[in-house]
Formats: sequence, C-alpha cells, structure tokens
Amino acid sequence: VLEGTATLMLGGTLVGPDEISPGEWRSKHADGGERVSIGKGDLIVVPRGTPHQRTVTGKSFSMILIKVFAEPAKQ
Repeated sequence: VLEGTATLMLGGTLVGPDEISPGEWRSKHADGGERVSIGKGDLIVVPRGTPHQRTVTGKSFSMILIKVFAEPAKQ
C-alpha cells in the first residue's frame, strides 16, 4: 500500500462468480471471510484461489498490485 487506508476481506465464498479469464474469478459479493484494515506500508500476499475484496475508505488510496500466474501468458 503506497497511500491511504482500506478494508480487505480475505477468504469466504464468492456469491455468483463469473470467470473473467482462465482461472480468474470475480463476484460483487462474498460470504464469510475475515476483514482487516490495511494502510500505507502494508504488504499483503493473497494465496492463489483465496477470495479477496478491497473496500477503499478514503479518496487517496493507491497500491501496487503484482499478479503471479501459474503459467506464462500466451502472446
């Protein structure tokens, strides 16, 4: 996290998920999970397949997101 604060939900079960690309699922809602506050300087590692959702609590939130795929992307 570079700036600001947010709430991160980790775990739980996606409700009505859609596969947006092979192996990547999205949903507007998830049931269960643990909510944690994150802020500037925090590093979060989300294991593959773990549902997660970020809710920004301020206007100045910024972060760097690095995705690691199981296989190289086809070009």
